[in-house]
Amino acid sequence: PQENGTLDYCAENGTRIRTLFGGDNAGFLLALLTGQKGGLSAQADVDLSEAGVYHILAVSGMHCAYLLALVAFLTGRHRRRLTAAVAIPVLAFYAVLAGGSPSVVRACVMLSLLTAAPLFRRENDPPTALLTALFLILAQNPFAAKSVSLQLSFGAVTGLLWLSPKVYQGLMGTKKKHGRLTAAAAASVSATTGCLALTAPVSAYYFGSFALVGFLSNLLCLWAVGIVFAGGLLAVLLSFAWLPLGMLVGLVPRLFIRYILAVCHALAALPYHGVYFCSPYLKWWMGFVYLLFAAAWLLKT
Repeated sequence: PQENGTLDYCAENGTRIRTLFGGDNAGFLLALLTGQKGGLSAQADVDLSEAGVYHILAVSGMHCAYLLALVAFLTGRHRRRLTAAVAIPVLAFYAVLAGGSPSVVRACVMLSLLTAAPLFRRENDPPTALLTALFLILAQNPFAAKSVSLQLSFGAVTGLLWLSPKVYQGLMGTKKKHGRLTAAAAASVSATTGCLALTAPVSAYYFGSFALVGFLSNLLCLWAVGIVFAGGLLAVLLSFAWLPLGMLVGLVPRLFIRYILAVCHALAALPYHGVYFCSPYLKWWMGFVYLLFAAAWLLKT
């Protein structure tokens, strides 16, 4: 009964999203909010995949972080107890709504621990939160270790926690004063590098391809995804109160969805936009390159 209720809720919201947006705009927002990708056209699906940004449609930490930020904005950033009291149940409900995949469970567990830590006078410790999420997932189902979603999700977060700060420090240097634009660009580049560094081998192994334009497409599109997520969710919620208001607010996310799809279509049309590992020797070559990087890092440390 609980599962049927969740499916009915998803179907109701899917109908409302199609009413507000329509076409690939509705399919993109439905996939972004719930992980259901059936509403995308074949062309949009291929463009997102070939451009290397298909991961934004897999409900994960990015989506949960946007949801947590929205809750914090509504409750007040300095009201930690209220934020934690509201955010943790909302995250748990969102995990169930999104199907309980390893990526969304990992994100919800981590964010719940990080949100609750100040209430118990504990410091935020992302590596501990990450390992706790992995322990809970594998304790419930040890075979989840074979899940591609789990491997990609934990690989991306490990890269963010371990590699991204090093890349950011290298880009910013020892100079203390930097402009906001420079700091934002460095943060975006370092985050993208950290995510791609540990997920590229997994993608090459399982999917047989790697988008060379993925670095550029992530830089161009990820900043807009947050606007689409928050604006689309707000438009859907407001539409239940008054449909014209939801349609008016939905103009903003609709514009950014078109921007994301246009960028992905242009990048996917470029020659040599991706590498396809049709031969197993190419996979071995990629593994050898990563071994060289690992050896260089070990020798340096």
